[in-house]
Amino acid sequence: MCYLDGFGYDRVTDDYKVIRYIFFANPNNECYKCLGNKYFEPLWEIYSLRSNSWRKLDVDNDMPPSLDTTEGNHVYMDGVCHWLCRKDYGYWKKHNIPFQPSLVSFYLSNEVFFITPIPSDVDDCFDVETN
Repeated sequence: MCYLDGFGYDRVTDDYKVIRYIFFANPNNECYKCLGNKYFEPLWEIYSLRSNSWRKLDVDNDMPPSLDTTEGNHVYMDGVCHWLCRKDYGYWKKHNIPFQPSLVSFYLSNEVFFITPIPSDVDDCFDVETN
């Protein structure tokens, strides 16, 4: 399965790009690393309109995927794609950080992401659930 997490224009390379998160699920649509007898890690890919091709992003699967594909959870502005992230993603466990609802920002030009925690006092302003 794959989820579109971002789309936008990279003015540095004069290119339009699409970011997607891919994970492999079993027939019951449960997210697992195994498919048949093979194991696959989830991965991030980026599409370039200029080269008309997909390639794997080098983000070590650290970048949290979006909350869901609901309209309004993804924003593009000035070369940066933003999305609300998923609570159940292993980023916080890997870095020994308690989960906090957050905004992920991905720069299309240098393909770097960063996470901005949403302060708990404004968390209730969002009309979405964080899984």
